Order: sequence, then C-alpha cells, then structure tokens
Amino acid sequence: MVKQGEYFYTSWGYDQTNIDYLVVVSVSPSGKTAACKMVSPIHLGSEGHEDVLTPGVAFGEPFAMRVKPGGTLRGSYPYCQGGKRLATFWPTELGGVHRQTMPEFGH
Repeated sequence: MVKQGEYFYTSWGYDQTNIDYLVVVSVSPSGKTAACKMVSPIHLGSEGHEDVLTPGVAFGEPFAMRVKPGGTLRGSYPYCQGGKRLATFWPTELGGVHRQTMPEFGH
C-alpha cells in the first residue's frame, strides 16, 4: 500500500540513464491514485561516468499517479518546461542512492 511521504524513482533513457524522483503528498480514499510532487535530486558526487543522486526537496504543483499492484506508481508526470512523460515509478527511501549517466557522456 502506498502512503503519504513515500519516495519513488524512475530510471529511463536510451544509451544513457536518467533518474527522476517524486514524493506522495496524499492518497485517495480508494487507494487507487496518489497525488505526488516532483523531487529535486541531490548530487552526492560522481563515480566513473555516473552522477550519484539521492532524493532531495519536493517542488511544483501536485499531479495524479495511478497506484499499481506491487506498490508502484504509473502515469504522466511534469517534465521539461510544461511537457509530460509517461513512466512507472518504484519505491525508494529518502537517502536511497541511484546513478545516472553524466550529461557529457549521454547522446
């Protein structure tokens, strides 16, 4: 079951890895949707060709995501100056570490 305050991440990209984070700000009474906000990453350093990231501070307006079996979230989220991306987000923890390709090594 998804709960308020839980953090999630998605990993995406072709020929490179990108990470996006969100946090749940509320869950509907039915438990089928969650209102979420994007979360800025905190850069912890670099290893090889990768940036090491962890979830930081929530920002922006809330948006809805569908709660899927297994506790994942699925839906469109704000991306790039008013655009949207469709993705599945997996649970992570505040302080959880993820790696993404440094911009200079992507395509």
